[in-house]
Amino acid sequence: MKNRFRYIALYLGALLFSNRESKVLFYHDIHDKNSYLEDSTPLPLFKKHIQTIRNESYEIVTDITQKHNQIKLQFDDGFKGIYDCLSFLVVEKIPVEVFIISSEIGNANFLSENQIIELSNSGLVKISSHSHSHLELNNIDEKTLKYELLHSKRILETLCNQTIDSICYPFGYFSPSVIEECRSANYLYQYSSIAGSFHENIFDNVIRRNLVQFANIQELRLILKGANAIFNILYFKRHFSK
Repeated sequence: MKNRFRYIALYLGALLFSNRESKVLFYHDIHDKNSYLEDSTPLPLFKKHIQTIRNESYEIVTDITQKHNQIKLQFDDGFKGIYDCLSFLVVEKIPVEVFIISSEIGNANFLSENQIIELSNSGLVKISSHSHSHLELNNIDEKTLKYELLHSKRILETLCNQTIDSICYPFGYFSPSVIEECRSANYLYQYSSIAGSFHENIFDNVIRRNLVQFANIQELRLILKGANAIFNILYFKRHFSK
């Protein structure tokens, strides 16, 4: 019943907000044989997502540069499934961005240092920050917030030998002070969990994303058309605090 109500809401959203604007879609992981978390997307479903995106005439890109017809794919947390499925990304030439919890590097189910380096060197995977400890950034003191942002950045920049300029908020939670501290830490791109199109910024440098990890093909088609915007007020109330 819950899934039916969600589909009806998405259908209405696609009618109300119909567009072909460029969007960010995000997952937590993908897996073939071994699943490292409950929220991982099976590789066969992910393959169908890729085919659907391309069938709908969207281009999967490393960076969105056009207002319409581009899709950017992201993965949160840094689980090992994305490494296990690297060969599929390479064969299909699919660029993705992976947000790493730097304190989890090398821990059970998470990417190791060598795996992160290999992903980064593949030319298809951008490595970015998901903070150091995956805390609710809007619910910690200023000193801890600065540490979470800067320590993660230092670890990943040292590991990958490149500038880390993107972060996504743990649990999607953020606030004006979080935005400002991320700017001060030189994160040029801040990714929220609030749905919508890439160029429809909530605040400067705060980018909307659309969670699709369990979407079936009908739902994905609706989300590509902008259907998730119907949940915007709910998402905003849930994730943003003043």
